[in-house]
Amino acid sequence: MADPITAFETPLFARLSGATAIIAYLGGTYIYNHVAHDTPPATGYIIFQHQVGMTSKTMGTNGGNDNESALYYIKGVVAGPENIERAAHIFSLIDAEVNGQVVDATSYGYRNFFLQREGVQKYPDNFGYWHCGGLYRVFLEKQ
Repeated sequence: MADPITAFETPLFARLSGATAIIAYLGGTYIYNHVAHDTPPATGYIIFQHQVGMTSKTMGTNGGNDNESALYYIKGVVAGPENIERAAHIFSLIDAEVNGQVVDATSYGYRNFFLQREGVQKYPDNFGYWHCGGLYRVFLEKQ
């Protein structure tokens, strides 16, 4: 069985990179885990980042089951102060693809996982990039 982070991040990347609307808008598969490359594309890109996680135990006839819950920040990032609308549009494409959706994690030893948006963040950084994304709660249950 894979660790919970791998069980989530690998299928998440596959889902985002398989979304034709996202790839067409970005002009390629510019999706990164935690940190973008040194020279990110001018069209914008996506970063997903693990924020916090926890394990909970459910009771059952088999002695219970460990469930994983994690919070991820999934965001669109675009250079230039004039590009807040572009970053927000990337976020809208991300949200349409993942919010309230079930993603297959069975090949990693977990049942399918569910993503639920819990909040939205939008901010400029000190390097001239706009970040616009959502905090998503992920629920994983071991098989």
